[in-house]
Amino acid sequence: MKGIEIRPWRVGDRDRIRELMREHLDEVDGGAGDFIPDDHNVNAMTDLGLTWAEAGEPSLVACKNGVPVGFVLAGPIVSPLHLRDRLLHYLASHVCRKERGHRLSNLLNERLSAMAEAAGYDRIETVVFDQRAWRSLQAADFEIRGYLVRKRLKQQRKRAA
Repeated sequence: MKGIEIRPWRVGDRDRIRELMREHLDEVDGGAGDFIPDDHNVNAMTDLGLTWAEAGEPSLVACKNGVPVGFVLAGPIVSPLHLRDRLLHYLASHVCRKERGHRLSNLLNERLSAMAEAAGYDRIETVVFDQRAWRSLQAADFEIRGYLVRKRLKQQRKRAA
């Protein structure tokens, strides 16, 4: 795709990634997403992606003319348990609205898969809450395995304004 570069997150991308992360969290808020769209989560998820990218994990940005317009946040699932496979956690992804429909999600997912395989991961795990995201993942050969099952135990607390 002309003018598009897929690459790892860089410290110099921080402000733009924070904007994209805020858009992402605002879009999934009220849906099935679990992350509260506040400054704490925006900063924590941005810092996590930068840390993972610096360590060589496939947290990626799609840049148009050098400016990030989409991202994938992915890194290792660390567990004290013995697991059959080495798992990569696909925590979040987003493409800004005006750049949707140009296959950027597909490009990000394809590069994520290639980098994960090259790094020795056996599987990529994620949870999907909307059809648009599912179609993008399906195009990159992800498959549905199992079900997300929930039971809310407490009344949803109102967020402080």
